Amino acid sequence: MQAQGLEKRSPKRAVALTGGARLWGFFGEVILSEGKAVRIVLRKGKEGWQAAATVRSTSAFSENPNLLLLLTALFALSTLWWAGPSRPEYALMPLLVLAFWTAVLQPFPQVLRHHALEHRVLEAVARWCDGERWEDDYRYLAEEVTDWSWACGSVLFAAAALVAIPLFLVLPPVGVLPLALALGDQLRGWARSRPHSPLHRLLLRIQLLFLRPPTEEELRAGAVAVRRAVELCGKAEPGSR
Repeated sequence: MQAQGLEKRSPKRAVALTGGARLWGFFGEVILSEGKAVRIVLRKGKEGWQAAATVRSTSAFSENPNLLLLLTALFALSTLWWAGPSRPEYALMPLLVLAFWTAVLQPFPQVLRHHALEHRVLEAVARWCDGERWEDDYRYLAEEVTDWSWACGSVLFAAAALVAIPLFLVLPPVGVLPLALALGDQLRGWARSRPHSPLHRLLLRIQLLFLRPPTEEELRAGAVAVRRAVELCGKAEPGSR
């Protein structure tokens, strides 16, 4: 799961989500605008589920995405002069990689469930940090947030794969990869803002290949993680100690 926008709220403290699912559970962070991050680890061991939450200092997100895209594009175009010819036969490679990971993860449904649980927990914590409140953590996690997330790395990779196909026809591979990721991020933002577009539906359907609904036990464990994280969210106010 990569860092990228949340549902529109104002004022918004939670500026990014990062994390990853594992066989044992997941880890993730809600990065706040004041340069702190609420880190969450949910792990299932021999003694059952264990949830931990901490606050750490981090760099506030301040990069200019348009400048980053411009510099990446200039680098990609420069590879025409120093990195050799394009390799059109690589055009389908991103789709093959996506298909490979889809197939590899299917025998591990717990990872796919933990992936969905990661999305739910991080989104719930981000909403709390942004000012939303509720009484029942389990019910909120089960009913008010979804398995899918536009912050997910699978959406970014799918968008980048779509962009990379034509780029491989004209640019050397070393130039395609960074430019495809930068343009894929732009394409993801465009699709997210247009919920009725075919691309919006396509990217969410691709993401569903990497998700499975969490079980009730996993949701209850996730609710404990949410509670521990939101208790720290208030301590992460600017200037707090």
